[in-house]
Amino acid sequence: KDKTADDLWIVTEDVYYSCNFTNTEHIQQLAMDNDIRGDIETNPQYPGGFEFLVQEWHTKQYGNPLYFASAYRWADTANTPSCVNGVKVKVYIDNRTAIPVVTDGDGFDISATDTVKDLQASIGHLSRMLILAQFSTEQRVRSEGDSGLTNVRGHYDGDAA
Repeated sequence: KDKTADDLWIVTEDVYYSCNFTNTEHIQQLAMDNDIRGDIETNPQYPGGFEFLVQEWHTKQYGNPLYFASAYRWADTANTPSCVNGVKVKVYIDNRTAIPVVTDGDGFDISATDTVKDLQASIGHLSRMLILAQFSTEQRVRSEGDSGLTNVRGHYDGDAA
């Protein structure tokens, strides 16, 4: 959010709906005032956003969905608190199943698959092409540099690497 002085907290559902940050026992501040500002072109002293990696323990501790809100001016009676009309987000976490990795074992030889054989052949061809290109470049540099090294090698060994 541009030009916001808001902070950011991960909160319980009760705090999310009440905007009452009196009891901080089960909530955690993630970003300080101005840490989530997006207007870094005009204010380069600010970090320009906030990244948060949700982990499994967050859903175990806080539940699903996760609630995020700003406590900026939450107790200010003269102004509307940011929790009411500022930063306030409910995030649903979708549990993912890990994709199993195929490994050797149980009578399965991963190196026997056609795809693996094709990739190995391609890597071999590309490696040979890179080696020959490097050799050609070195030969050109030697012959242009008048070092005499090419002439001596050519007389005794030819162009063999």
